[in-house]
Amino acid sequence: MNKIRFYLMCIALGILISLGVVYLFLSSPTRSIKITGNAIAYNIEIQIHKTIPIQLDGTYDKSKNTFLGTLNVGGTVFKHTIIANGFQMITYDNTTRTLIGTAYINSDMTEISLEFNREELLILNEGGTSVVSYPANNLTEAVQLNQKLKAR
Repeated sequence: MNKIRFYLMCIALGILISLGVVYLFLSSPTRSIKITGNAIAYNIEIQIHKTIPIQLDGTYDKSKNTFLGTLNVGGTVFKHTIIANGFQMITYDNTTRTLIGTAYINSDMTEISLEFNREELLILNEGGTSVVSYPANNLTEAVQLNQKLKAR
């Protein structure tokens, strides 16, 4: 009887350890992000807009709600970019750090709104703040997405 009890305990312990390993493997806080699509870019002050391509290729850390990788907005590429929800977007070129705007993202990075306010990074070649919202099909959706993500 003791042998059977011992074997059952070993089997139960083995199952628990296996489940723990599977849980740790599947619940990793980081995952690869590869987004390619069209976004709506608009100017907050004068409400002009257009559709532009956007690409993100890197790693997303869900526990920190932070993306690290390459951002391509309308053909302008920012390598070594850090995007953190509600904070400045930072891009690195060797030892030079450049703040390029503010980012708003949801918890799984399927909704993104990026605000660019530096003169050399204007998406629409107009003064003021340019916003890029993804996914959005028109100006109304882009503005609503930006407001929703900012309110989080």
